Formats: sequence, C-alpha cells, structure tokens
Amino acid sequence: MNEHRAQPDLLSPQAVLSRTTHDLAAKYVGVFSPQTVERYVFESYTALRRTAKIHTHLTSLAARFAADRLTAGDCAAGLSQGGAHMDSAAGLISWIGEDPA
Repeated sequence: MNEHRAQPDLLSPQAVLSRTTHDLAAKYVGVFSPQTVERYVFESYTALRRTAKIHTHLTSLAARFAADRLTAGDCAAGLSQGGAHMDSAAGLISWIGEDPA
C-alpha cells in the first residue's frame, strides 16, 4: 500500500523553481540578469537539499533563501544609496542615481 505517486508537473521542484526564477527576475529587472537570478535560485535549492531531512517545503524555502541572497547582494552593492552595480553573470554595469559623468 506504499505506492509512490508521481507529482504533477505543476508541482515538480523544477517547475516551482522556474516560476520562482521568473518572479524574482521580474522583481530585480535592471539589477540582476535573469541568468544570475536563475543561478541564485537553483544554487539555493541545491544547498538546502544537500542537508534537508524533509523535502516537503524545500522549494518554498529555497525561494525565500534566493530572495534574501539577492536582496543582500543588492544592498552590498550599494544600490540603496545610489552607485554602480556589477552583475557578474552578464558583465554589465547598471548605474543607479545620478549620472556618474
């Protein structure tokens, strides 16, 4: 009676993490490239999954963890105070605030 039921595609970790990536990329548009956001989301999931004993809410925790990491990266780059931010994945500089010239 211990049948393993397959998860619907909508609830698969890959699908949930892809939706999370899309949502966070929209939130951080102009700050981080979509590729950087995707990397943060999947790295967060992988890091948590390595030591997790229970996987029930792992995708939700990974989404929060990735969002926290992106916010920390945003603050560390000085975006809240104005200045330049280097998106390492894309190699682009985004200027926030006054024109640096």
